Amino acid sequence: LRVEPLRRVIKMVGQGGLVVTPHRTGIINLKLEGSWKTISDVVVDIVGKYVYTLESPDGQQSLPLIVDVDLVGRTKVVRLHSAVCACNRTDRKMTLRLRMPSMYAAFHISLLPGEHQDGQELTMRPLAPGEGVFLPLLACLGGVLS
Repeated sequence: LRVEPLRRVIKMVGQGGLVVTPHRTGIINLKLEGSWKTISDVVVDIVGKYVYTLESPDGQQSLPLIVDVDLVGRTKVVRLHSAVCACNRTDRKMTLRLRMPSMYAAFHISLLPGEHQDGQELTMRPLAPGEGVFLPLLACLGGVLS
């Protein structure tokens, strides 16, 4: 994703309550594949993890969406993932498989190295003991993890 963020003074809810940015902050709007409402005013100037709500147009479904803003060298990297994290608490490597409902099988999932998708099944990279990974958003829409 290569976009030039808009500059706008915005209001954010933080731990201490409502915060109004004292200067113009870089924001983007996110439009995800499928029939989801656009998420407006996503701040990309400040490194960190932020929770937004992804909603269907009819208001019947909503999901927490984590927007992870990171600085890699001189480049801002924005990652999107679910709020569900799978952690390997065993003493062996563990491979997770996520079987998605058929209605979501055609959606594009950005795969990490070591992951692959075969139709409705997503095989995630093996997790070492003590390692964790955030699951894709589709895992929150009725996927089965094994």
